[in-house]
Amino acid sequence: MARLDWHPPKIESVQAVYSWGVPYAARVYFGFDSDTVKQPGRNWTDPAIAQVDLAQAIADQFKSTKSVKTAFINTAQELGEQFKDVIDNYAFNLPSDNTKRFKNLPTMNTISDSEDLKNSQSLEFI
Repeated sequence: MARLDWHPPKIESVQAVYSWGVPYAARVYFGFDSDTVKQPGRNWTDPAIAQVDLAQAIADQFKSTKSVKTAFINTAQELGEQFKDVIDNYAFNLPSDNTKRFKNLPTMNTISDSEDLKNSQSLEFI
């Protein structure tokens, strides 16, 4: 009987934690409803994740690095760049008159004027 001689790659536990440090990040992401204004959320993570084939990206990284941990870290960093791209370029197709209602908050349909939001992104590996 043939024996399987396979040595699986070592898998180290690692998690990626993304955060956005500007005070208005949650209002942009989840939206808000006040007595005078209702602003729908603009979830920038879902469109970014939908644009990346994460399984293929990790597989491609693993082929070149031969390390599951390094492949994961590299893929997480690439995904972080996708988050920034969505913040800069994605049209959320929400009804809007493109009027700014609050200083330093982006318009409803895009997040294109939120350089602070994009630049506040951090990625931590734990």
